[in-house]
Amino acid sequence: MGKPLTVREMQWLWIPLGIWAIASVLTAVSGPFGTHEAMTFLPRAVYWCCVCAASVGLSTVAVRLQDGKSLQIKLLVWFGFAAVLSAGIHTANVALFSVWSGWGKYFYLMAIVGVVVALVFLTIRLLRPDVPQVQDESRLAKFLERLPLEKRSRLIRLEAQDHYLKVVTAAGDSLILMRIGDAAKELEDGYGTQVHRSHWIARGAVSAHKRRAGRDFLTTEDGAEIPVSRNNRGRIARLVHPIRE
Repeated sequence: MGKPLTVREMQWLWIPLGIWAIASVLTAVSGPFGTHEAMTFLPRAVYWCCVCAASVGLSTVAVRLQDGKSLQIKLLVWFGFAAVLSAGIHTANVALFSVWSGWGKYFYLMAIVGVVVALVFLTIRLLRPDVPQVQDESRLAKFLERLPLEKRSRLIRLEAQDHYLKVVTAAGDSLILMRIGDAAKELEDGYGTQVHRSHWIARGAVSAHKRRAGRDFLTTEDGAEIPVSRNNRGRIARLVHPIRE
């Protein structure tokens, strides 16, 4: 038998399914964009269930693709989302409705999708501003238990050194036998983020941000200058707020 799903995985499964179910019922009953007059209830319900499923599925993929990326990449991902979703709906509408045809209808769909995406992001921004998230401190405490007692203090950064991991805290540094990927997964983005294949930085531990020859470098509290890989530039903003203690 396969490994059972964790609570977090179950949440990621049920949230999009719930959104799909609610959206499908509302659109099937209301019949927006002329579908109430053009279709009876059963065909209309099937049509909107498929449209909502495509919307939720593609948006889930888009969210994963844009995570941690720069603003330009995020805009490109969501433009692609709008273009692909609109193309699918346009193709279905051409097959189902004799009055539906032409590029004008396609761009009309893209405009609608774009407005909906913008409204969703604006609503999320207003209801959940970008503030430090309260984390379960037991995970951080458990991680620090690997260090000698005198080194257990506020976490600053992690650095991969062959098979070992250099853990830098406010009390100094120590080597432990652990991969940086495992450490980053254990701590997750709530405590900091991995900015390079060999470097992880804790939230609130950055004292300076510089750019040289098109590359980003972060200076941490201990005076180290950490390179940021191009794919991780969008994660720099996550390091602004300190960890709540």
